Amino acid sequence: MKGYTDFFMLLSPPDKVKAAVRDYKIDASDIIGMYDSIGSVAHIAVQKCIGSAHF
Repeated sequence: MKGYTDFFMLLSPPDKVKAAVRDYKIDASDIIGMYDSIGSVAHIAVQKCIGSAHF
């Protein structure tokens, strides 16, 4: 496919930020109850699509 580029990156924040997010998620679970992603590690997802329409 010419003219189409697609990539996906996961960026990992510093351990201090991951620990803070973990603590916020635990605090949130005290208020809203347990949820599926409570054990997931904090990250930043970046996706770039060039050459196609995404709605």
